[in-house]
Amino acid sequence: MDAYFSDFDSDSEYDDELVYGGQASCILSNLEQTIGKIDDFLAFEREYVHGDVVCSIGDPTGQMGKVINVEKVVDLENVHGKKMKNVISRKLKRVCSISIGDYVVTGHWLGKAERVVDRVSVMFDDGAKGEFTAMDDEMLKPVSSDSFHDSQFAYWPGQRVKVKRSFSWFCGTEHKQNEGTVCAVNVGFVYVKWLGCSLSGSERTMVPDPFQRSDHLTTLTCFTHSNWQLGDCCLVPGFQDIFVVTKTKSKVNVLWQDGSESHGLDSGCVGPVNIVDPHDFWPHQFVLEKGTSDDQQNKRWGVVKTVDAIEKTVKVKWEGNDIEETVSAYELIEHPEFSYCYGDVVFGLEKSCPIGIVIGFKDGRVEVKWVHGFTSEVGPNEIFRMDKSDGVMGIRMLHQENVEPIQEKAEHDVHLIDPNVKDLLDVYSDKKDCFNVPQAAISKNLENFEMVNDCSMHHFVDHAGKGSISNQVKRNWLKKVQQEWNILMKDLPETIYVRVFVERMDLLQVAIVGAPGTPYHDGLFFFDIFLPPEYPHEPPMVHYKSGGLRVNPNLYDYNENVFLMNCKTILFTLRNPPQHFEALVEEHFRKRCTYILMACKAYMEGVPIGYAFGDEHIDPKGQTKVSTGFKITLSKLFSKLVQTFSENGFDCGEYSSLIDGL
Repeated sequence: MDAYFSDFDSDSEYDDELVYGGQASCILSNLEQTIGKIDDFLAFEREYVHGDVVCSIGDPTGQMGKVINVEKVVDLENVHGKKMKNVISRKLKRVCSISIGDYVVTGHWLGKAERVVDRVSVMFDDGAKGEFTAMDDEMLKPVSSDSFHDSQFAYWPGQRVKVKRSFSWFCGTEHKQNEGTVCAVNVGFVYVKWLGCSLSGSERTMVPDPFQRSDHLTTLTCFTHSNWQLGDCCLVPGFQDIFVVTKTKSKVNVLWQDGSESHGLDSGCVGPVNIVDPHDFWPHQFVLEKGTSDDQQNKRWGVVKTVDAIEKTVKVKWEGNDIEETVSAYELIEHPEFSYCYGDVVFGLEKSCPIGIVIGFKDGRVEVKWVHGFTSEVGPNEIFRMDKSDGVMGIRMLHQENVEPIQEKAEHDVHLIDPNVKDLLDVYSDKKDCFNVPQAAISKNLENFEMVNDCSMHHFVDHAGKGSISNQVKRNWLKKVQQEWNILMKDLPETIYVRVFVERMDLLQVAIVGAPGTPYHDGLFFFDIFLPPEYPHEPPMVHYKSGGLRVNPNLYDYNENVFLMNCKTILFTLRNPPQHFEALVEEHFRKRCTYILMACKAYMEGVPIGYAFGDEHIDPKGQTKVSTGFKITLSKLFSKLVQTFSENGFDCGEYSSLIDGL
């Protein structure tokens, strides 16, 4: 008996004491009897699973960690009020071998259980035994509506049931006894949604029938011992009755970013981290070298050894050699093809290891528990991950199958326009005098606001509206757009530039200069805008022309990364100026190049990011010193900025000589 209990606490016991008013059913059914102990019942413990990102409560270093193991003990209570305290969760068994949502495997096919039909064995009061399926619910009924009943399980061992009519029992004779006790519940049939096959091409077999016998399926599970929750029903070996989990207590092992491990931490000693910066890494993670360019061809990849969370540096062991190098975290990304997490379902290249689940990482290898029961360590390129979305293969095609690409329909350079939008444009083409703006105002804002031709490069050029619109709506739309254009012509701020199209009044292009005192300072950011037929009752659609470089304050907590992306955006914009803004790009960076380089130099010397240079001086507020990793990456970008400015004929002055010293 002692083998079931944990040494988490010294008061481990198994006794007849009644809890929550004397029976488990009182927890849910009798509020009056449990109200005095409601605080105990609601004292939920913080739960973690393998792979969760956490931080240490009160840790001044600011580093994060990942949960690499969870050990759990539970308190149990059965329908008769018997309780067991501090039971090791690894000893518990599920009521049914397969539950809804479980991954199941037959041969080389992986699926998910969507419906489970139980096979119920009943021992009647006179000693006879009968067997039913859960589909026979019109014949087999519980004797009483016990609130101990769990919604996942219609029947469980120890439950009293009755048969509404006579039936033929095992030996074929008619049996008239109508009440008995459930002695066993097993899975009979499973309805499976098939997700994928580990074989490819001609080797791939036909999709199995969705309705399967349970003995033809193998469940694919891991870490089941750490998944028990309050209210779950379970079985304890040696006891026939079903038990319900009334309390849980966990201890976790955590792998920290610096490579150290903490074992047996109370779950209350760590807190969850819900938002993770894309430049935070952990030991054993596979990473790809990004450098200062987003072109990922022929880049090195390796495995993370340790991370300095404050200085934003990462020690990486590169694939193919034993060299370990400390690099800036801003020059790395998670390897897009080797992005594995605890619990991921993977397909193996070897036929003997068709399907498994990731259970750990070690020395650049992935530890996988295969469906056949054995565990092995494989290289990250020897497996493929099943996507989180049902039925979608992982980030690489299985076995590198050739897939015919989707062909885009050619339109012979004729851009499709929604009939409703076309009607609006036809009306506009007849209104030569629809804008009555003083010529002086147009001249004043000639650069900020311009009417241009050729909208072929606009993101929404082929965008189509939906439904039909009335003539009144058309007139209202034209009137509103005319008002908007008049306002833009006269009152645009100096840092905003707009381009409108003579042939497409529903399209606009906008350029915005990054504000001083922010990580966006001196950058140029471009947007394509579409005005739907229902405008202004429906908002415009906006597309940020990022060039693949995301600069979004909602995505990143660190100002360092925003400024680095700003610098990369400057380089991209100079090499690929957007149509209709070529002159603006050239003029803006010719004027601001020295201020941009001045800011970079100051940041490399430790000045907080957001410090404005040039026309005004803004003291940074709430800013901290910059990290070593940021300085490493910015020094490389600084050299590229100087080189690119010089190639465009801009005078970089004294900063040209700094390149050799970096």
